Amino acid sequence: MHTYTTQKQLRAAFWAEHPGLTRRPGRQNDQAADTRAIWCDWLDRLQRDGQISEALAARACAMTHNRYLRLMHWARRRYTVNGSLPVSIGTTPAAYTRIEAAAWRKLTAR
Repeated sequence: MHTYTTQKQLRAAFWAEHPGLTRRPGRQNDQAADTRAIWCDWLDRLQRDGQISEALAARACAMTHNRYLRLMHWARRRYTVNGSLPVSIGTTPAAYTRIEAAAWRKLTAR
């Protein structure tokens, strides 16, 4: 039996356990990047401990983070050549490095 079964229960428990974090009004992705990272780590711990289902953890984790991970996975596959992933050509960042930097800026914006 899982301790939490809804996202509403998760949010209430998270903020109760983390009173020192600054809560911004709005949706989950409006929160600071540090808060979103703590949220996802917290969800991972709950899921590993059996307090929430894997499906609930997946639904509750920030979708922007999931998009970032999917993009980085795609870029690594796309730009790996003969087992090597070039990150720069001379002093110029390679395509993978530019994609990673842009995706990270978008993820951590705000």
